[in-house]
Amino acid sequence: MRVFFWLILLCGLSAHIHGQILPYEKVVSATEKQYQFTSLKLALEKTEKLYKLRLRGHADKIAGYQQRIFWHRDSLAHYDTLTIPNKNALLAYHKERISFYEQSILDNDLDSLSKLTNLIELDLAQNGLVHLPDVFSSLPNLRILDIRENELTALPVSIVSLIRLQECYVQHNDVTEIPFPLASFSELKVLNLNGNLLKELPADIGLCSQLELVYCDSNQIESLPNSMGSLDSLKGLSASGNNIAALPSGLVGLKNLEELYVDNNSLRSLPDDWGGLQKLRVLNLAFNQLDLLPITIADLKSIQTLNVCSNSLTATPKGLVQLTELRDLDLSFNQISVLPENIGLLAKIRYLRLNNNRLVSVPPSVGLMTRLRKIHLSHNQLSELPETLAQLKKLEECYIDHNTFTEFPLCLSKLKYLEVLFMHNNQVTKIENDHIRGLRRLHTLNANANQIAALPDTMKFLKRLNNLHLADNKLSALPNSITWLKVLKILNLDNNQINVLDNSLVSLTSLTHLLLKNNQLMELPDCFYEKQSKRTTMMSLRCIDLVGNPICEKKSQRNKIRKFKPRYSKVYL
Repeated sequence: MRVFFWLILLCGLSAHIHGQILPYEKVVSATEKQYQFTSLKLALEKTEKLYKLRLRGHADKIAGYQQRIFWHRDSLAHYDTLTIPNKNALLAYHKERISFYEQSILDNDLDSLSKLTNLIELDLAQNGLVHLPDVFSSLPNLRILDIRENELTALPVSIVSLIRLQECYVQHNDVTEIPFPLASFSELKVLNLNGNLLKELPADIGLCSQLELVYCDSNQIESLPNSMGSLDSLKGLSASGNNIAALPSGLVGLKNLEELYVDNNSLRSLPDDWGGLQKLRVLNLAFNQLDLLPITIADLKSIQTLNVCSNSLTATPKGLVQLTELRDLDLSFNQISVLPENIGLLAKIRYLRLNNNRLVSVPPSVGLMTRLRKIHLSHNQLSELPETLAQLKKLEECYIDHNTFTEFPLCLSKLKYLEVLFMHNNQVTKIENDHIRGLRRLHTLNANANQIAALPDTMKFLKRLNNLHLADNKLSALPNSITWLKVLKILNLDNNQINVLDNSLVSLTSLTHLLLKNNQLMELPDCFYEKQSKRTTMMSLRCIDLVGNPICEKKSQRNKIRKFKPRYSKVYL
């Protein structure tokens, strides 16, 4: 009955469509033109030549006109009570201004959009609009409608008459429903409904046979219509941040779908048969409640990005290693304790995220992932890494923090392209000379919260190091080799047992942050103090933290530091 009603209404609107429909050749020519009108007043003067209109700040402009009218009327009433020279001239001036601003409001009345019958693109985004003018039955040539980032709660019924609409952007409003069928939009290719208050999508969305991209993120949608399985042209669907508990079975039969985002929902299970998604490249299932993935996930032969982080998986998906095109795999924040022994068959992987699981070992076959650039193994129960990890010659970032390592993994010492190493919050007691000699591209090393008592002399080979974090260890001194680190910017030595600093620190000419909180320092070397009429050699320092050191206990020492500290630095005592 409802469909019948809308058919009658659509026929009625069609009968009242105003304006001439442009021939195809003229539409193509107009679409290629880059020029956009940005003034409604100017647009109304050249309606025949107008194809693209972009308005911004409409609500603020109207509010400004109304404020000026109020001020001139107030002045008019005030002067009318006075007996002053040139009174008539003043009254005439304010009346003229009131007329001018009233006309300006009329010139910017959005109802006049109905006169722009040749309009192909209409951009009303970011105007603070609370409602739209009901003029769309007069815009038969409109292909692109952008009304994003307003304050709309409803859409006018006349939008249903835009039967040639190809792109519609309604994101970031407060729309609660689509009050008309989508079946009439037979040419619609892009529909963006992100950031509204929708509880459902129209059931007839499946009749929009040309739809290629659908965005409905951050709404209140609880289910997707099964008719979406009829959208044979659909390439991308993003329904993140809703309350979807299950996916319609028809969705996994979309043969042209390339990207599917359903993260941040309430999914507990997935459809059984995924074999129809032969072109799917990106699948994002993160932040749901999945404890198992169907075995048919292995049929996604084109998949390159698979994100299943923050679910309740206890094991990797069966058939995972058959996804040989994978470049980016994220299984972090689950409860996985064992990886497939043949995980190395994913030879094209570049980014592997396995952090925040329950892993106790990494299979040796990981060494076959020779294209790997980043590996995240943080927050597991690892105490060693396989020697084959040394074969990952392209590895740039390695995260093994918050595990149970007691020794520096030897395999890491051979990764000559490694740039970032996070190994904090382990139980490593020492770093040997051979451990870091070859890490010459390393620029960030975080070894906080271990039990390291000394640093190796081979630190001098880390010529690119600019972030060195060694807080919460057992260091009592720094090696002279650290002074070779000419580009070092941040040196974090908080919560150690350092009792002396060498004057050779003057060589660290790029150092900006020196963090020495809670050590045993009794004094600072001369290079930290400015000398009269002589430029300090630690001018790069911006922050020095000495809180909790004996040097801060004496007032005379504190005064000396404050008076003669490096000129541009802030000292915490």
